[in-house]
Amino acid sequence: MMRSKRWLIDRVLPVWAREELLRQIRELEKENERLRNVVALKQEYIDGLKWGVRAQRKAVVEEGKR
Repeated sequence: MMRSKRWLIDRVLPVWAREELLRQIRELEKENERLRNVVALKQEYIDGLKWGVRAQRKAVVEEGKR
């Protein structure tokens, strides 16, 4: 948390509001971390799919003469 924001929280807010705000911040940080992990997992899946598609042999289609 930035110093000025922390200073405002410590100096201006009443104790009950400060505790509630800090609790909410902790919960949001946990949720943020969880979502970052989900995004990282999905990105790994996407990277694997890209690698698999590139690793497949290229199909060459030749047009036959009639």
